[in-house]
Amino acid sequence: MLLRIAIVSGLLMVGAGLLACDQQSDANTGDLSSTKQKPAEPKATDVKANMSKPQAEAKKLATKRAATAPQKSDKAVIELTNLNIAEKVYQQKGVVVVDFYTDWCKPCKFLAPIMEKLAKEYDGEVVFGKIECDRHPEAKRRHGVRAYPTIIFFKDGEAKEMLMGVQPAEAIKAKIEKLRG
Repeated sequence: MLLRIAIVSGLLMVGAGLLACDQQSDANTGDLSSTKQKPAEPKATDVKANMSKPQAEAKKLATKRAATAPQKSDKAVIELTNLNIAEKVYQQKGVVVVDFYTDWCKPCKFLAPIMEKLAKEYDGEVVFGKIECDRHPEAKRRHGVRAYPTIIFFKDGEAKEMLMGVQPAEAIKAKIEKLRG
């Protein structure tokens, strides 16, 4: 029990709430055994006191490393959802390239690094996004996506070009340049 509380900080309130809920349900059944005072849950500080010295030092070192670690930068390809696609794609000025993919699709996994590379290459000039079609089927239906991966090229919020299947970087660049020029 001590280990569980140490791993999930903030669980004490949830645990106390569940304990109260359990007592209430026992009261509804007429069971008086639950009305007895239950032992208090150990506090997070008790867990630290029960740690061995090497465990405490390891935790302190891990906390220090996390604080000094370089901050992870945002990915070059934006993760799109049904909620943000309007703002990130349809209302965007300029060229936007969107990869319609699924997690189970092997060719989609081959395309992902190509899209990341191109997003870094066109950083600030072209927006790159991806949307997982199983989780966000509305966008898939709206654009008639029937195969994975499908890349749709938007200009000023309007779909202009489409490529289906894994494409080499040169084919994607050609479509981008066509829309930019």
